Amino acid sequence: MLKVFCLESEWNEKQLQYNTSVLPMMQYIEQVLGRTNFGFSYRQVPTYESLKHYLKEYQKKQYKSYELLYLAMHGAKGSINFMDQTVKLSDFAAEYKGAFTGKFLHLGSCRVLDLQSDHLKKIKDALDVKHLTGYSKEVDFLESSMMDMALLRAVATYDRWGSIPKALDKDFPDLIKKLGFKWV
Repeated sequence: MLKVFCLESEWNEKQLQYNTSVLPMMQYIEQVLGRTNFGFSYRQVPTYESLKHYLKEYQKKQYKSYELLYLAMHGAKGSINFMDQTVKLSDFAAEYKGAFTGKFLHLGSCRVLDLQSDHLKKIKDALDVKHLTGYSKEVDFLESSMMDMALLRAVATYDRWGSIPKALDKDFPDLIKKLGFKWV
């Protein structure tokens, strides 16, 4: 069973009627795959301090079985954005050095992985994650959600995660190219 710890920032804090969220997608995946194959914990994190709070919780023993950390938030080239600040991915990696040993980290953010391969490898190594995925281009919310669904389904159903990139490339080549999806 795949357990996902999902933290999502605000997508449009200036328009309160705007309620886009990855939560319905997570619920849909859970419904389709069944609770014996997929489970998740979800929290909103409008500020970097709130993200830090929940990442501290995530590191507790009770969440050890949550193999995939999914951060869904605004991004820019090599950074993640909150209502109150922008955080460079390299600074995030330094702050959380070794905190996610053996975990899978998916960054559902525009351009966050728009960095050189060697820099991405250093970030992955600093965080000590098994796999790092995300986007290197500006992405449409619906299209990136489709890619996120494909990724989460594959991670939940494949025995060997190392075979997933090739399978995704085969099944979703146009979407991967359009979004700049990367697997580090």
